[in-house]
Amino acid sequence: LASTFRPLELNPPRFRYAMFGATVAPTDDARVRRALAALIDRPAIAQDVDDGLARPIAGPIWPGGPGDGPAPAPPALDPTVAARGFDEAGWIDSDGDGLRERGGQKLRLEVLALEAANGKPSPEVSKALDGLRRAGIGLDVRVGTDAVLRNRLREGQVNLAFLEWAGPVDSDLSRLVGTGGGENFGRFSSRRVDAALAAIAAVWEPASRGPLIGELASALAEELPITGLVAVTP
Repeated sequence: LASTFRPLELNPPRFRYAMFGATVAPTDDARVRRALAALIDRPAIAQDVDDGLARPIAGPIWPGGPGDGPAPAPPALDPTVAARGFDEAGWIDSDGDGLRERGGQKLRLEVLALEAANGKPSPEVSKALDGLRRAGIGLDVRVGTDAVLRNRLREGQVNLAFLEWAGPVDSDLSRLVGTGGGENFGRFSSRRVDAALAAIAAVWEPASRGPLIGELASALAEELPITGLVAVTP
C-alpha cells in the first residue's frame, strides 16, 4: 500500500488564463498566438500583483491540476521571440509608427476582461496588456461582468479574453480545449488535441493517464488555444 500511495491535495485547482479567438484574424494564426504569449511577464504578475500567492503556469496541466501530470514550463517573457513570430506571420512595422501592420491593416485585438472594483481590468490583466502595447499592438479593451463576457464570447468575434477556471483535479479538459467544448469560447479545433483528449478519456486509472498528458501538453504548446497566466497557491 505504501509503495502505491499518492497523496491528493483537496484544495480544488484554480488558474487564470488568456483565451485566443481561433477563428478571428489575427489570432486565427498559431504564430500570432505564440508571439502574444511571449509578451506576458508571468513571474511579475505572480510576485508583484499576487504577492507570491500565485505561480506562473503554461496552462491547465501540472501535478494535482485540472490536467494531472508533469507541468510544462510557462512561456518566457521574450520580446525577441515574439517579434520573430509576428514577422513570420507578416505583421511588421513598415512605416515606423510603432504599430505592426499587414496589407495596410493595423494589428489590433478585441480584448475582453472581467471588471475589477474600479470598473477597469484587474491589475493582473493590466500588466499583461502593458506588454502587448509595448510591442506595437493596438488594443480595444472591454470590461464587464462574467455574464456579459460570456455573452460576448458566444458571438465569436473576440481575439483575446482573460478568464478564470476552477474545478476538480484530473478534469476532462475537452470542455476547455476540445472541439465543441462548452468552455471552448475561442472555437479552437485541432485533430491532434482532440486525439490526445480521447486517448486520456479512454484510460480509467488516473495514474495511467499521466504518460498521455504529455502529448496533450505538447499539442497545446504548439497550437496554443489558451495560455496560462498564474495558478492560485494560497
